[in-house]
Amino acid sequence: MRKWLKENDIPIKILSLLVAILLWFYVMDSQDPDLTQPVYGIEVQYTGLSELSDAGLIITEGNTATVDIRVTGKLSDLTRLSRTDISTTVDVSSITVPGEYERNYLVDLPSGSGLTYSRVTQRVAFTVDRVVTRSVPVHIDIQGQPAEGYVLGGRSLTPEAVTVQGPEQILAQIDHAAALYDVSGATSSVSTVLDYTLVNEAGEPVDMTFITLEQPSVDFELQIHQSGEIPLTVDIIPYGYITDDMIECHIEPESIRISGDPEVVSTTNQINLGSVSIRQLLEDNVTELTLPIILPNGVTTDSEYSYATIRISFNNLRQMVVNTTSEQFADISPYTYAETGLSLVFMGTEEELSLLTAEDVLITPIYNPDNLTVGENTVSVSVSTGERQVTLIGSYTLTIVVPEELPPDPDAPADPNDPNAPNPDEPDPDDPDNPNPDEPRGTES
Repeated sequence: MRKWLKENDIPIKILSLLVAILLWFYVMDSQDPDLTQPVYGIEVQYTGLSELSDAGLIITEGNTATVDIRVTGKLSDLTRLSRTDISTTVDVSSITVPGEYERNYLVDLPSGSGLTYSRVTQRVAFTVDRVVTRSVPVHIDIQGQPAEGYVLGGRSLTPEAVTVQGPEQILAQIDHAAALYDVSGATSSVSTVLDYTLVNEAGEPVDMTFITLEQPSVDFELQIHQSGEIPLTVDIIPYGYITDDMIECHIEPESIRISGDPEVVSTTNQINLGSVSIRQLLEDNVTELTLPIILPNGVTTDSEYSYATIRISFNNLRQMVVNTTSEQFADISPYTYAETGLSLVFMGTEEELSLLTAEDVLITPIYNPDNLTVGENTVSVSVSTGERQVTLIGSYTLTIVVPEELPPDPDAPADPNDPNAPNPDEPDPDDPDNPNPDEPRGTES
């Protein structure tokens, strides 16, 4: 090692370096020469920003500008100079319209330091834009799917548009405010607060540096509805001897898919369309009708049907016409009937109809004598068929004829003021107890 140090003159070189350093410090300390030192990247401070804001303006580009300068002075002063001791300013108080500007800047060095400067960066460039306010619509992106058996319902945003303030050119880039909500696996409705991002038409975020939000979030409500296939039903009102087992009812559609409040949907096992009267159908001679589909409160449907078609058919039943005569009319003396018979339609099984004859039928008018007037009176009738289990189809009437003068009622008491009334004191010549039929009983011979 010593040999190597000696061969390379290492001790002499080290000594020479030390001597040079000592000589440099001696010269610097005794002479203190003037030197020029560059300073790079000094941040520019803008003054007059309040006046700029009062004019509705803001610096959008160049607000973080920097400049480079050269500082000249004594070595000792330069050694003590720190970057934080230097400030550069640009006055923008006189600017009143938007645009691109270049302005001179001022440099402030520590007072009494004897230091001077020169500009490397000659001017500061910056852009001024107008501050405007704009209403921006909010779009909600729903991601995911609710749990099986549940569907998305209505949604609401408060507010539906947000107010933003900022530079006119930046706000012009905004297409909408985008918020996101994930409904994966949801089984109940949602009420929450969502943050949003301002985006351009391509969906890319807009620089928010100079933008102020009046509403940094929105209230979001989303209905989560339970969904299910619910059958449609009707209540059949049988008629006469036509029983439930003789009636077939087909509903189109048989069911509809509904969605709504889970508490409602989970307890809804059918939607009843109402009642169907077999008697009314037969009297109207129809076997098909439509009824409105009325949904329970709190549910909706995407079905195309708002009405259901009900078709009625009968098992092992047929109709038969029975022609009756006045012999099947109940006696209504002292009145008479205008009709001499009625044609009645009955429905029943083949077996019952084959046994039915006109003699089995009794037609009885339904009326109150006090309500009858002289002439023809149309009244409804009741029809009985004895032991035959058949059902009358339709409604029927008879015409009761009331004469202007009714024959006397033999059971009514005699009117003493009637000159034609029989004398109770005179014997009846037709009385077999009268011994002399040629002479009234009780007269003198």
